Amino acid sequence: MKNIKLRVYKNKHMKILFCSLFFLSIQFVIGQKTEYLIYESDTIRLIIDEQEEFVEGIGHQSPIGIDGEEYEIDQINYWQIINDSLFEVRLFNTDMSFRIFQHNTTTTLYCPDGELLQDYGLTQIYIKEKGLIIKNGILTDIKTYDNSLSVLSPYAKMDSVFYNYLNTNIDHSNLDIENCTRVYLRIRNKNKEGVIQSVDILRGCNENINQELIQVVEKIPQWSIIYLHGTETDFCNIVTIELEKIISTTR
Repeated sequence: MKNIKLRVYKNKHMKILFCSLFFLSIQFVIGQKTEYLIYESDTIRLIIDEQEEFVEGIGHQSPIGIDGEEYEIDQINYWQIINDSLFEVRLFNTDMSFRIFQHNTTTTLYCPDGELLQDYGLTQIYIKEKGLIIKNGILTDIKTYDNSLSVLSPYAKMDSVFYNYLNTNIDHSNLDIENCTRVYLRIRNKNKEGVIQSVDILRGCNENINQELIQVVEKIPQWSIIYLHGTETDFCNIVTIELEKIISTTR
C-alpha cells in the first residue's frame, strides 16, 4: 500500500483525522491482517513478524498488543507516535474516537525502508526496515535492519511453479488422495544458496506418500532464505502440500 500523507491537527480538529482513517480502513477486504502506524504525517503499514503455523493453528496477535488481548483476524489496528509517545487510535464512526497512551508497552515496530522483495500476504519482506524502539510507550531509538541477504525462490511461492515441479518429478502411483489430501512438512536445513539438505514430515499420510514427497522436495533446485529484521528466519520453511493439486496438473 502506498503511504498516505496525513496532517496531524490540534485536538479540536482530531475528528477530521479519525474520519479519514475510518474511511481508509473500510477499503480493505475482511481477512487481511493489518497494523498501521501514523508517524511524521505518514500512515505506514507495519511489518507483522508472523510465522504461519499450519499445524498448531496459532492465531494472529497485534505486534503491540494490549494486556495480552488477542485481535480478530480481520481487525485493522492503528497506532500513532506524537512527540515520541505511542498511542493506540481507537476508530469509531462516531465522535467517540480517541487515542490511548501505551505507557506499559515495550516493543519494536518494524516499518518498510526500501524495495519490497516479496509479499507473502501475512508478512512483507523489504530489502531494509526501520525499527522504532519503544520503551514504556516512549520512542527511544530508531535502528536500520538489512534483509538484502534474502534468497527468493519461485518454488517457495507454493503456486503453479511448485506444483508443476512436483507433478513432473513425483511417482503418482504412491499418491492416495482418497485417504489423505494434505501433508505438512518442514524444511530443516538449507545451505547459503538455498539448496535443501533435509526435510521432516510434521503431519503426513502413509509411509509411501511421506517418503515420496521427502525425496522429491529435497531435490527442489532452490528454496527461499528469508531475512526479517536483519536476521535469517524459519519463514517459508513449513510447507503444506495439497495432493489434489498435484493430481489436477495432469488433467
